[in-house]
Amino acid sequence: MNIAIKLPDSLEDKIQIYPTLHTLIKHYKKVIEDKNAEITDEVEHESLNVHFYSTKESIEVLNLLPFMAYYHELEDEDVKTVFSIHRGIVNSKLDHADLFISMTESFVDASIGKNLKADKRVGFALGKNKFFFTDKVSLLAGRKKSEQAFELLRPLIEDFPEKIPSVCSKEMQPYYKDWSENPYVIVSLPVEGNEIQPIFSELFDLCEGVNFVLVSRDLEDDTYKESMEKYIKTLNFKNTYKIFDSKSIIDFAKAVYNCWTFITTDSGLYQVAAYCGAHIHHLYNDNHYTNYGDDYFYADTRQFNLKEDQFKGADGIQYNLIFDEIIAYIHKKQDELKAQEK
Repeated sequence: MNIAIKLPDSLEDKIQIYPTLHTLIKHYKKVIEDKNAEITDEVEHESLNVHFYSTKESIEVLNLLPFMAYYHELEDEDVKTVFSIHRGIVNSKLDHADLFISMTESFVDASIGKNLKADKRVGFALGKNKFFFTDKVSLLAGRKKSEQAFELLRPLIEDFPEKIPSVCSKEMQPYYKDWSENPYVIVSLPVEGNEIQPIFSELFDLCEGVNFVLVSRDLEDDTYKESMEKYIKTLNFKNTYKIFDSKSIIDFAKAVYNCWTFITTDSGLYQVAAYCGAHIHHLYNDNHYTNYGDDYFYADTRQFNLKEDQFKGADGIQYNLIFDEIIAYIHKKQDELKAQEK
């Protein structure tokens, strides 16, 4: 059985559909197992082949999923029109799909099922998109992306789950081999104009004896190390600071999987950490939780909406109120570590 799925492009949107993918694969694995149990000749046994279609953007994050699949990378030029997408699908060398699901609102993406001659084609009932689908699902307005995507399973699972299950990434190998002997806190540094913003400087000043790992997705690659080293020179020397030396999302996932906590204003890295089941302190200005969040992940998250009145002051955002809570958490982890060493 061939299942083809067109995934969203952005990092956040990809991770939000993971509860749907977990549930879908689990369901069809059971369907195939039940079919094969009735066939005595193993040569005639059916196998489940899952094909993901995605543009290059954030495609590596699919490697966090705990099951095997084929990844088909589409060029940006391929997804511009219903004519150009045909070339991309031909290049994927998948001739036929038993089931196609479009997990986006794109008209071009909706047409992929026709190109794959899919027997069953599922997607959102939006405008002309619905002409490409055999089964159309309403897009739930005002709901989280994860909840919208899960509705696409209604035409496929007869005993539809009463609630969306919580899911987690596959187990990640440690990025730092000494993570248990030298536990660390990861901080994602905000950047404007390729300059590191100093909002976390006070946090570093108020800590002592903490191993910090510093990361930033927004620094330009050719100045990444230099900018980090320059910034570290301004920080409290009573802590240790390590530059996270990779721009790979998978490497970041390995690091965040084993950290004490992850402190961030970056919504994309927050989503990765949440799927990995990390402890997170997430600071945000835009209400990211209207569409996103970690409702269906095993993350332990403390959310700080910087627009709330409690964090507003005459001279701007009162970060010290947030840092007090973060520092209390770090102190707790330090005390736990000392107790273990006795």
